[in-house]
Amino acid sequence: MKRTLGQIFMYVVAAIFLGYHLMPVFSFARGQVAQLLASNKKQQEIADNAICTPADSQYLVLTEASPLQPLYREISYVDPATQPLEGENLITDPSFATRGVSWQKNTFGENNAQFEIVGGYDDAYAARIIMWNRKSGDGKWLSNAVAVKPAERVIVEHWYKSDTYSDVIADITQSDGGHVYIQLGKGEPTNGKWLKLRYEIVIPIHAEQIAVGHALTENGTLDVDNWRLVKTELPQLERGLVSLTFDDGWESIYTNGLPLFSKYNVKTTQYVVSGAIGDKAYLKSDQLKKFAEAGHDIGSHSAQHEDLSTIGEDGVRSSLASSRDVLNDYYGMSVFDFAAPYGRTNARSEALIKSCYRSHRGTDTGYNTAQFDRYNLKVMNVELTTKPEEIAAAVRFAKENKLWLILVYHEVSDQSESAYAANLKDLERTLQILNEEQIPVVTISEGLRETMPQVEAQFTKR
Repeated sequence: MKRTLGQIFMYVVAAIFLGYHLMPVFSFARGQVAQLLASNKKQQEIADNAICTPADSQYLVLTEASPLQPLYREISYVDPATQPLEGENLITDPSFATRGVSWQKNTFGENNAQFEIVGGYDDAYAARIIMWNRKSGDGKWLSNAVAVKPAERVIVEHWYKSDTYSDVIADITQSDGGHVYIQLGKGEPTNGKWLKLRYEIVIPIHAEQIAVGHALTENGTLDVDNWRLVKTELPQLERGLVSLTFDDGWESIYTNGLPLFSKYNVKTTQYVVSGAIGDKAYLKSDQLKKFAEAGHDIGSHSAQHEDLSTIGEDGVRSSLASSRDVLNDYYGMSVFDFAAPYGRTNARSEALIKSCYRSHRGTDTGYNTAQFDRYNLKVMNVELTTKPEEIAAAVRFAKENKLWLILVYHEVSDQSESAYAANLKDLERTLQILNEEQIPVVTISEGLRETMPQVEAQFTKR
């Protein structure tokens, strides 16, 4: 019995000794948990109280300061689609008066599509596509092909009515006979109403002809009418520019990309999902701050990578405002610009973006001219299969024709299986090309600061 009591005594002494020495560890752990809870609470409070105000979307430029004028003035937003469109219509049967004889019925993939001529926007005729049993592909009416030359600018517009989502496309015939399809934009359900869409196209390298169409990509019905395709003068910027933008906030952009950006003195724009900061495979808060301290732009890519075209108005408004305010008020950033996840928006979310941010970069393909839409900045999407030589050609094209080329990247990794990842060798070769071409590489903020007065001058002189 004495031996048992002695053992108990020793256990008690050992427990006291161990507890005394482990107390700082427990205190530290308890402090870390408390700090994390407080951090999460603060972020949630910022997100819950986030709102958008008219000042959030103002674009201010520095004036030639004098006692008689303010230091900054606002550049008003002008939607290029609202400007008059003058010139010869190069589409031979814009309103389907020949019952679609001049148009090509085009389908691909696994689906059932029916083509009809029906009553149109102006009570004459329109072309209809009905799709069902769709598993892949699309159906579309394609216009007559129009002869074009690289660096020409065309404007295409038309009216449409639909009960589902769709894609507006351009079919580019190249000098070698190959075809390149460019997505100009997206249509959405119109609730029985006719809506007008307009797009600017800078004809790319090696192009010889262009045809345009509106593709039905889901089960449903799409009517199109009153097409116009007009060649106009190319509005050039004062010089060509290139921007490198990265979506999502992957940690690999920091570990693999930042050393290369520093080596070649290139500043990027990082569109970050605020709710993913600190998560596995995503930027940590100190890494985000190092990007900002090194002169890189930080933009918003939503709160939780929501598809803004599918969630309700309250959800869109909350994601836009909370992402911006958390990045600014909690992480200490200066966020003014936005890029929608997946590049997907609709009329409702686009209006809300314009109330929260001064610009929006999408994923629609193209170059930005001196009449660009700052709420639909066009891009070149860089994928794993994109070769540096393709980027080099686009860079030279932007430089020679005084356009703004915006590149869109995601991960920077040799191990990623994503089709949107960039491997280190190709990224470094691209940075070398930018140095060799001696084209200015700017962040989105820098690009807007330089070009917005030029865009304003273009619209005010009309």
